[in-house]
Amino acid sequence: MKHVPEESTTDSLGEIFTNRKPNPLLCEPFRLEIPQIPCKFGDEFLSRVVSWAGMLEWPSVSTGHISLLELYIDFTLFTKSLCPVPIGGSKGTKVQKYLLKDKSNIASTIVQPLAQQNVIWVRFLRWAETNGCTLWPHPILQRSNCLMDIVYSLWTPALGTHPKLVMGDKTYKVLKSLFQTSSGKRRNLNIAYSGDVSSLLQPSETLCVLPVDSPSWFV
Repeated sequence: MKHVPEESTTDSLGEIFTNRKPNPLLCEPFRLEIPQIPCKFGDEFLSRVVSWAGMLEWPSVSTGHISLLELYIDFTLFTKSLCPVPIGGSKGTKVQKYLLKDKSNIASTIVQPLAQQNVIWVRFLRWAETNGCTLWPHPILQRSNCLMDIVYSLWTPALGTHPKLVMGDKTYKVLKSLFQTSSGKRRNLNIAYSGDVSSLLQPSETLCVLPVDSPSWFV
């Protein structure tokens, strides 16, 4: 059987992500609607999400689905923060509170793989949608196969249209590095992810993810 070089697989994965990008000339910002309500995941976390989401730009016609996971990676690169950590609660009981890792010594010691971060991210976005927070022009789709072309075969929550991401190509490079390893394509999210993209990329791909107009929580 003829062996397919690993390089061609890597290149094709990169093309898959870059081909997802909409035409920027057809995209425009969306006016968010955020009610003045306390956020169970933390008001500061909601504020960070709102600041990021307000910078997404959306095409006037559908460009294919985007997973909530892809949006999460874009969010973490822009804000340099992760989703909050649930404190307290266990199977059958409610979480007592959510704390940000960069604001809590307790939360900073808790290690969560990307799979768990994604669960909390999706949980937060569903809470926001249910409580009248309009972050984008499309409702959340509960099941999408938009990640199947990168060998992540599970159904995933998504949005019906792919926006122009805040961090652009940087986000796609990180996604590629997460799903493509030296031993092949990754098939699950049980991996470490701290938002430190320098450990994920090749030296030639090192990113500067701190925007000029960085929000105050970067400092």
